[in-house]
Amino acid sequence: MYMQANDGHVFTTNVPEYHKDAKQLTLSKGRELLKDQSIKKLRTMICPGDTVYTVLRHVSSSGMNRRIDVYIMQNNVPLCITGHVSNITGWKVSDKGGLMVGGCGMDMGFHTVYTLSHYIFWDEAEKTDAGYYVKHEWI
Repeated sequence: MYMQANDGHVFTTNVPEYHKDAKQLTLSKGRELLKDQSIKKLRTMICPGDTVYTVLRHVSSSGMNRRIDVYIMQNNVPLCITGHVSNITGWKVSDKGGLMVGGCGMDMGFHTVYTLSHYIFWDEAEKTDAGYYVKHEWI
């Protein structure tokens, strides 16, 4: 369930009765506001030219699905941004950890970072592909 605090912060909860001051949002409105909130947050944390790191947690036996965590470095400390990436892309986070990324036949970590960059920097890209604004590396 999506809720919005009085200060505008959007969050999810399974116990709305604990947040009596917050306003309950519809599913579509909550997703939209949470996506926008995550994009704004990551725009303050990631600049064009920065490197975004991915960690492969698991590959399904069919090879068609992967669980991938996403990190950035802040003050020489890795910071997990998997939750924000999930909010932005709509990809689910597994109970076992990591984004559930479907597909094969290409570098799925690169695909994850490219997609993230596309969403974050779409407004800044005039005639260039915003997906290439950040670099990708595997950990």
